[in-house]
Amino acid sequence: MDADHFAHAVIDPLPATVVDIDGNGQQAVDLSAFDSHTHRFHDDGSSGELVSFEWTAVATGEVIGRGISVTVDFPLGSTAVRLTVVDDGDNTSETTAMVTVVGSLTQGAYCYYYAGAADESAKPVFAAETENLLFPTAASFPEGPHGRVGFTQRCVFLFKAPADGTYDFKATFASGTVNLTIDEEVVVEASADGYSMASGTIELAAGMHEAVTTYRHNADGAAAMVSVTRGGGGALLAGALEWDRATVVPVITGISPASGGLLQGTRVTVSGVGFFTADAQVTFGGVTATGVVRDGSTKLTVEAPAGAAAGTVDVVVTTGGGVPGEGGVSGSVAYTYEAVAVDPIKFTKTALKATDGEDYYIAGPTSIALGPDGRVYIGQYKETIQALTVDTNTYVVTDTCVSQSVGDDRSVLSLAFDPMANGDGISLLATTSLLYYGRNNKHPLSYWDNGEVVVLRPGAGGHCLGVERVLLSGLPVSNHDHAVQALEWDQAGRLLLVAGGQTNMGANVQGNRLGGVDETPLSAAVLRAAVHAPGFDGHVTYDQTDDARTSRQTGGWGVTVHAAGIRNSYDMVLHTNGELYGTDNGPNEGFGDVAIGCGSSAAGFTQRDKLLHLKAGAYYGHPNRNRARDDERQCIYHSVTEASQDGYTAPLANLGYSSVNGVMEYMANLFGGALKHELLLSKFSGRFSGGWTWRVRLANNGSAVESIKDLFGYSGLLMAQTPGGAVLAPQPQKNRVLVAAPDYPSPPAASGPVVVGVGPHRGRASGGNTVTIVGHHFGGGPPPRLLAAPRARTCAPWRPTGGRSSALHHRGCLARWCGWW
Repeated sequence: MDADHFAHAVIDPLPATVVDIDGNGQQAVDLSAFDSHTHRFHDDGSSGELVSFEWTAVATGEVIGRGISVTVDFPLGSTAVRLTVVDDGDNTSETTAMVTVVGSLTQGAYCYYYAGAADESAKPVFAAETENLLFPTAASFPEGPHGRVGFTQRCVFLFKAPADGTYDFKATFASGTVNLTIDEEVVVEASADGYSMASGTIELAAGMHEAVTTYRHNADGAAAMVSVTRGGGGALLAGALEWDRATVVPVITGISPASGGLLQGTRVTVSGVGFFTADAQVTFGGVTATGVVRDGSTKLTVEAPAGAAAGTVDVVVTTGGGVPGEGGVSGSVAYTYEAVAVDPIKFTKTALKATDGEDYYIAGPTSIALGPDGRVYIGQYKETIQALTVDTNTYVVTDTCVSQSVGDDRSVLSLAFDPMANGDGISLLATTSLLYYGRNNKHPLSYWDNGEVVVLRPGAGGHCLGVERVLLSGLPVSNHDHAVQALEWDQAGRLLLVAGGQTNMGANVQGNRLGGVDETPLSAAVLRAAVHAPGFDGHVTYDQTDDARTSRQTGGWGVTVHAAGIRNSYDMVLHTNGELYGTDNGPNEGFGDVAIGCGSSAAGFTQRDKLLHLKAGAYYGHPNRNRARDDERQCIYHSVTEASQDGYTAPLANLGYSSVNGVMEYMANLFGGALKHELLLSKFSGRFSGGWTWRVRLANNGSAVESIKDLFGYSGLLMAQTPGGAVLAPQPQKNRVLVAAPDYPSPPAASGPVVVGVGPHRGRASGGNTVTIVGHHFGGGPPPRLLAAPRARTCAPWRPTGGRSSALHHRGCLARWCGWW
């Protein structure tokens, strides 16, 4: 059905369970396919599009909806749904997902906890569910801000009476008071300084009865304990107790950050328990926050409203959407508005614009680099690169240079400027590949060695940007869309790049949907090429290409494997800490088997993408049976959750999503430096989806991840940052270039010159580099050169004063520089 894998059906993430809040035996569930897309491109290089979305119930084949987003009533239990999509080339793809609806009632009891001897008006500081009402020791109570000494516990539940009759109950407790009410009638009530027991009876009709137990522990007495049982001492089993998710009162346990500036836009994470209902509202000092995102029942992410004045306000969560008897109002936690706080990290979404004000149209943009000449260079799916002159304030494209073709039907997936080029010479490197070469170009499967890196210069061959020479050739390309990409430079001036994997999980078994070719001598790896070394030879040859698994490299020895086991890293970045990082796309069920050793395989499965800390000689878990003849590590597949072990290096982070492609280091001196030196990661943005961009804070000298947080809810395939702090990202499915412009107030003139950023950040250690400095209050000077709202100034050639980083001074401006060494 989708053997060529042009169309790609994706059901957007569903919650593990959906609660039937109103108890009517069914619940409306939103199904969406915004991440669905097609890999098809038209003859002019523009992206194809999906034209049909059909949702069916797997068990019956019944069509339950049509469209990219539908709302369907699902009954209690689990229902498998199938999404089928068709693109404008009549390519079809399908996928399935499970929708599980549970009743709002669940077995056990739900207990709230309070600090001290709380009364009915107090708000809980913690809550947790429990299977029964047995807490025989202090350690039996959950940990939380209430502590385990001198606290109050209040458990709510429905007691199921199997028949009409008299029911007796017993409470065993220590040092405090205990109370049990059923249908608002007191059944047990007692107090004691030490250990004690109390009992009571009640007449109940068969059915469910509302019940509450309250235990207040005296901090001066014996250790806390309480157990409520039937009169004969038998435990109240979970089958006799139920609690209702719909009536749970939310509890806030913390917020981060707990302070921010007066402007709207600070992203705040509210942690807690009991956020069960989908309609959750968060207020700051009574003002409703926007952009609420609910992540299960324990986390809400919101955008704090603007503060009227500096000071502390209460943050409160309300659930239930105002429906009587559902949800409730939490207690409050403090949030402080600070007049002197740094501005919140905030970006405004726009795009490069044409002169008529519409988005600048560029067919199938796939890669991006900012040139030392101030232009924005965009690689395209089909054959060419555009060099764009852009107005610094409006993002309007004022001039366009379209390069010479890099080769018939070749796709440009990565761009990088040679930092060793003399003076301000433009030497642009571009990776080019024939994707889907079997279907699109009718080449045999043996044509996998079609990948190249070419060098382009202004004026070459009489073109505004012409191909000067082929620098690397014979590089592996899958009969799909894993190709040559992710250009970067190490500190020795050597070129690094990625050759994507040919297989789904290392075995070319059931692998036709990914092209049907085995791994090759240089595939599924980060490659290294010392392109400036005397006598460098980058023209790779092989003894034969008919059998990829047994092929041997016979020439082009200037190209070697730097790191292995990379399935499809679409982007890499050398951080200013000196370390190399890359994204890596995980495998998909149905696209090929997983290698179990070098001699057998099993059905493949889906794994999420990962962030890699790339080291020379390391193996990251994607098998290559070709290289495994000389390196047995590469026979074995390692999942994204496995820890590092002998012969295998685990990822720095499991990203939890698919199609996370772009990675860059943010370098602008904005937002009080809160974002500087963090990694940004971008998720593929289809025609219908906005995508997502995350920020990653590193720790332990770059060898660990401290945190991964949302940055903004849109993205492109790759990213480049201007000296002014804007993030540019090509969106191939939308045929445009996204711009995330930093949103911050201009510093006061009295502050003097303020540097926002510089570009480029790296160059020859021998000097002779032109650097553009962007900032505020520089005085008179030449017009801006790079994309940024602030003014930009160009430095004359200068020489760093030594080491890897040094200070650049220019008319009172200070910035950091990372030079080659």
